[in-house]
Amino acid sequence: MMKNRMIFKDIHLWKEFIRKLLYPAILGSLIFDFTKFEANINYLLLGVSVIFYIVDYFYMTAVSRKYKAKEKPILPRQLCLDFFVAIMFMAIIYCINNSYYAWVLGFTLLIFISGWFYFKIKNETLSNVLFLSLIVISIIIIIIQILFENCCSCSSEKMIIWTYPLMVFLYGIISIVDYYDFSKKEKSCVAKNKTF
Repeated sequence: MMKNRMIFKDIHLWKEFIRKLLYPAILGSLIFDFTKFEANINYLLLGVSVIFYIVDYFYMTAVSRKYKAKEKPILPRQLCLDFFVAIMFMAIIYCINNSYYAWVLGFTLLIFISGWFYFKIKNETLSNVLFLSLIVISIIIIIIQILFENCCSCSSEKMIIWTYPLMVFLYGIISIVDYYDFSKKEKSCVAKNKTF
């Protein structure tokens, strides 16, 4: 009984479960849905979601390696956020398949907020600022969508074509900028160590 309790408290076991089982399963589900070609908006949004998921996976993998190199321990809160993000991606897939477009934007925003919390835990200033900027811009995009739908009689289908890809595109830019900044700092640290 004691051994079972120890297994459930093992953070590295949960990390393996989330990142090596849950994340690939969701990617497989996304790709499976994407292989069913249909000439409609949902298919386009699924394609954007595949790109979003891959960018997020590469970015977060690079981030976790960064902390491993710095010998920063994995916190239970971080694993909870990883699990939460995985659930949000599952929710996005469900909403796209059922044409709940407003919810797609809402769950995307929640992924960005969880990213901000992740870096807040790690006290990464630039990452915090970048994600906070992304959250503010995403809220503005969602407000614009709501206003256009109500005031200009634009359908949610027409609006989601540009709002969701734009949010994903901004996320991609932020992850590249943040990773480039880290790589630059890492190189300067290595250079300083060599001189000493």
